[in-house]
Amino acid sequence: PEGPVALDMGPMTIAGEISGERVSDPNKQGDWPAITYGRDGSQWAIWIEWNDKDADRVLFARRPANGAWQAPMEIQDGNWDHYSPAIVTLPEGVMALWSGQSDGNYDLFAAAISNDGKISRPERLTTARFSDFNARAVSDAAGNVTVVWQSFRNLSGDIFARRYSARWGPETRISEDKAKTLADDWDPAVALDRNGTAWISWDGYKTGNYDVYLRSFDGRPSKAALGDVIAMTTEPAAQFHTSVAVDNQDRVWVAWDEADQNWGKDFSKVSSAPGSRGLHYSRKIGLRVYANGRVQAPSADFAAILDGRATRFAELPHLSFDSSGALWMVFRHWTLSQPTEIYHFYATRLSGDKWSTPVRFSQSSGHNTQHASLVQSPDGGLSVAYASDGRSATVKPTDQMHALHYNVYVSKLTRGDGPPATKFADVQLPPPQPKSAPRPRATMSRNGKTYRLLMGDAHRHTDIRGHSGVDGSVLDTYRYAMDAAQLDWLGTSDHNIVTSNWPDGLRDYQWWYTQKTVDLMSHPPVFIGVYSYEHSLNAPSGHRNMLFLKRGAPLRVADRVNNKDDNLPPNVWEWVKANVFQQAGQKLVIVPHTFGEVSQPIGSFLWDNPPFDCLLEIYQGARSSYEAWQLPAGEKRGNSQVTEKGHFAQDALNRGNLYGFVSFSDHGSTHNSWACVWAPK
Repeated sequence: PEGPVALDMGPMTIAGEISGERVSDPNKQGDWPAITYGRDGSQWAIWIEWNDKDADRVLFARRPANGAWQAPMEIQDGNWDHYSPAIVTLPEGVMALWSGQSDGNYDLFAAAISNDGKISRPERLTTARFSDFNARAVSDAAGNVTVVWQSFRNLSGDIFARRYSARWGPETRISEDKAKTLADDWDPAVALDRNGTAWISWDGYKTGNYDVYLRSFDGRPSKAALGDVIAMTTEPAAQFHTSVAVDNQDRVWVAWDEADQNWGKDFSKVSSAPGSRGLHYSRKIGLRVYANGRVQAPSADFAAILDGRATRFAELPHLSFDSSGALWMVFRHWTLSQPTEIYHFYATRLSGDKWSTPVRFSQSSGHNTQHASLVQSPDGGLSVAYASDGRSATVKPTDQMHALHYNVYVSKLTRGDGPPATKFADVQLPPPQPKSAPRPRATMSRNGKTYRLLMGDAHRHTDIRGHSGVDGSVLDTYRYAMDAAQLDWLGTSDHNIVTSNWPDGLRDYQWWYTQKTVDLMSHPPVFIGVYSYEHSLNAPSGHRNMLFLKRGAPLRVADRVNNKDDNLPPNVWEWVKANVFQQAGQKLVIVPHTFGEVSQPIGSFLWDNPPFDCLLEIYQGARSSYEAWQLPAGEKRGNSQVTEKGHFAQDALNRGNLYGFVSFSDHGSTHNSWACVWAPK
């Protein structure tokens, strides 16, 4: 009853809506956009376009000053999979930067593009073993480019930077870990001051929760290039997803969004840590300024302009100053409550000592975690790029397999009336909490071999099918797994069958970027992602999670209402044999769950299970345990088991079926029910 589903706080008051101009092909999936302006007044956009099957590509488009958008062009880098592009201004064109999957992992690439559309040969900027991604970049008047990114190296995620001044300088590690906590650092942002010094913000987990950090970098190939690491937050709540902007007095403004204390720690039907209420119970936005060597808080109260659901769900801020010096914030907000998961971007401006009533970008609807790109325009205002699939209470996919198309849009924000006239007060940061010791890894020796106990979860839902905001985004779910839960492996498991009330769900495009995220986040031996989804059927099959060995497994689309044969387990198994096992080297494990749950389609064990349908989810923190029918209270967890015989683990075994047992989590529950695997390394 405390979750988002039960709490309808009403809509947020807005001052109106701003339309956007579509840039990408409406018949394709265009996502992860960024924009900039050229010295000649031309506007540039870059994004990733999926081919609807097995590859995507980097596209850019240019609009001359006072002209129309020209046809998009592809940057050919020889890679089939791409992520998070950035684009910045050069004296005679622009520079594009992006992540491309090459040699089995994502590395950073760059290419210069002239005003007449000539593309330089893409240059590979990183060669680390695991992902280099989440790139953000800025350039100065001389054409020097600073790029920052996140990389999984040395057993943890770290923040790096490079500067281009006619040629690329060396990599510089921005985040540091003097205590060798092996904590992850995430999501860098970057802005320049008047001297060309880059100010880089990020969040990290070295204190056992996410705190926000800031550091300067002037691009020189020496340790003197780096300023001290400045803690912008030390409170015990989770503060992450930063943005940074520098005003005309070289004050550094840093924004973030904030979750609860003990975010990602124990939370379930039967237990929870103080303050823990799931991965997306609430979000609020924080803002501080670093000036004159001090961390300060502006007197303008951002929360004062929020009402309705926005008092609980305002997140993913993006900061930028227009030419008047006015500060703009674009942020994400959960617009509509159950049964639709629809988020929009909103904009507000700090003029004087007060934030303006937010305006909504009318064509910005989509899932939770999406990012905007802000750039100052030649007229002194701002341009904002974002992607949207156009979902609404009435706009929904027309079939179960094909998702609505994400398209890239660009909107304009008018020039403000001058810089903020706000007061500042020094922030008295509390001492950072000490990080708890890493979870001990259990070992076992048998027949001369040593095995390690790997702990994980393969029943975590995300904003793809999050049941009214209770679950985190795909990206935040991996943060939870690596940092809060210290898991060794994870599979997200969004539903591939959805009802007509939901505009989202695991359709073709969502399955594509779910698998992409597995590749982005995997960095063994520390962490392994699993390609998985939930196949949601009615009785007698019930719900089953599908865990695949390799990327590219097919989705099974079933009409569970009109064609009841689709719900028969033998028909599922025959489909697997005809489709999944035809892929070279592909393997699969199917895990039935909630087979004895009163609120879910129950599962029956009337057929001999094949070797790949071999694990039962015997307990989940979100609901109950399912060992046997009508166990006494002291021998079960939860109280939602069916009263009908034949739907429990003992029934399956007594019939002669062969199953192993795992526990997974399901909606909301965290840090409470995991699966364990003994592995030789």
